[in-house]
Amino acid sequence: AAALRGLVAAGRASHVGGAEAAACAAARAEHRPKQTDSLAEYKDEAQGCLTWCGQFKANCFAGCKDDCVGYLGAPPCAAFVMDTDGCKAPCDQLTDVHKCLVTVQHNSTETCHSKFGGIAVPASGCEYAA
Repeated sequence: AAALRGLVAAGRASHVGGAEAAACAAARAEHRPKQTDSLAEYKDEAQGCLTWCGQFKANCFAGCKDDCVGYLGAPPCAAFVMDTDGCKAPCDQLTDVHKCLVTVQHNSTETCHSKFGGIAVPASGCEYAA
């Protein structure tokens, strides 16, 4: 009887874990960054990833963040190597933000949020080259 109770309890625990995993997957599917065409859009979408995923507990945060940041990718700073319009510096800063997003944990998102404040993308938005 004790073994049976243990099996029932174990089954309940795995069912909760499965339900939680399904809820995490559904929540992650609700937010996917759009494809960006400029550094201004990239900054907005990267902040969106951090804000959206930051609402989840540790068990959902990592998967959400990895999906979102993986879909967004790193900013294409090679497009701004011949900087004539003030876009290289903010792109380099966004590269640092991307690195932060890749490694951030659910209980320290403020470290990445604080990096966004110092990034001034020029009024042009810094569109990617065609």
